[in-house]
Amino acid sequence: MMMLLSLLVVIALAIVAVTVMLVRSSTQPDAVSDRLTQFTERPMTLEEMELQQPFSQRVLVPITRSVLAVLGRFSPKQC
Repeated sequence: MMMLLSLLVVIALAIVAVTVMLVRSSTQPDAVSDRLTQFTERPMTLEEMELQQPFSQRVLVPITRSVLAVLGRFSPKQC
């Protein structure tokens, strides 16, 4: 009976110790994971930045400018 009681106390203390260790490790910042996230976060490429512009800015405006430039060559010159 005494041995069973001491075994239960040891198991309870082990559970408390593991719980405290888990809580402490979750509240402390993990330096390794912080460094890894710094290396995995990369700046945006030029292509990604261009693709964030609206469709009208990327496609319609250049097409309109080129059509107007071609039509402008056929218009009479101003003096």
